[in-house]
Amino acid sequence: MTCPKCTKTVSAAGACGGCGFEVPPHWLTDVQCSMAVTGARSAGKSIFIGVMIRHFGQFLADRHHTFLTPLNDTEDRFLRTYENYLYGEEGIIPPTPPDVPEPLMWSFTMGGRRFCLSLADAAGESFERLTPDQNAFAYLGGVDMICSLIDPLKVSDVRAIVRDTGIPLPAEAGNDLQVLRRVLQARAAHAIPGRVQVLALTISKFDVLQGLKNVDNDRWVSIMGRPGAAMQRDPSYVTQWDDPQDRLLLSQELRSLLPVLGAPLIEAAATESGLPYYLYAVSALGRPPGNDGFSTSGISPYRVLDPLKTLLTMKAVQA
Repeated sequence: MTCPKCTKTVSAAGACGGCGFEVPPHWLTDVQCSMAVTGARSAGKSIFIGVMIRHFGQFLADRHHTFLTPLNDTEDRFLRTYENYLYGEEGIIPPTPPDVPEPLMWSFTMGGRRFCLSLADAAGESFERLTPDQNAFAYLGGVDMICSLIDPLKVSDVRAIVRDTGIPLPAEAGNDLQVLRRVLQARAAHAIPGRVQVLALTISKFDVLQGLKNVDNDRWVSIMGRPGAAMQRDPSYVTQWDDPQDRLLLSQELRSLLPVLGAPLIEAAATESGLPYYLYAVSALGRPPGNDGFSTSGISPYRVLDPLKTLLTMKAVQA
């Protein structure tokens, strides 16, 4: 067993001898699942995490009749860092501080099996400065899934179309391809022999692209205006586990979309890593926010559970 924070070997619950992280007993007894959410500044990592976990708790209650139980100090940290901003009165989530916090952890039951989920988040600024020798990011070599977010609002053609629609454009934004390559280089440097890992290339803020079917641009209307496409529906909350057929269809559609986004090298970086990878599209908010906060229509998540459900299905099969 390895510590979910530093990946040093642990044999018992309690303080890790390598980093001092309090390893909960569930990590040693349940099916271990670990995810690192990565991406450059403004990719939407914190909003994605906050909505995904809130939505996942509702999903477990409605579809599996079970509970999502926070471990250690996760409940307090999650409320303070994510939920109070998304569902409280605090407004837009501020940028993640440039350090590597302890992973958030939860315990839950799916399909009669107990799972323990570890979720790591870090600042886009930290990923932009990442070098393979940084031990603080050794967890990238030990997590089961690296979920790397790609922001379509950084694409010049998309920015030009939406500039006059009222959608706020990120003023400071890092390079998604550069961050992806840095993350994958760090992962390779800290990879644990024999550990099976998967990469989730995830286009965030997908509601922006879906909205292009309504603009005066024939190219984007033809791409996004196909009502039968997997990109236009969301079965993630309905199916109890990952649907491989839907995932494959969505991946194929998104693969053809990457060159249009000017991002074919995103997939080239994934191929270079040697990791199995899937393509996802998510929208944590469901519609673009205004300049002063979220949309007045509220939060309507789109496919935010897809990467997590893939991870859980994969781990259930391996267990």
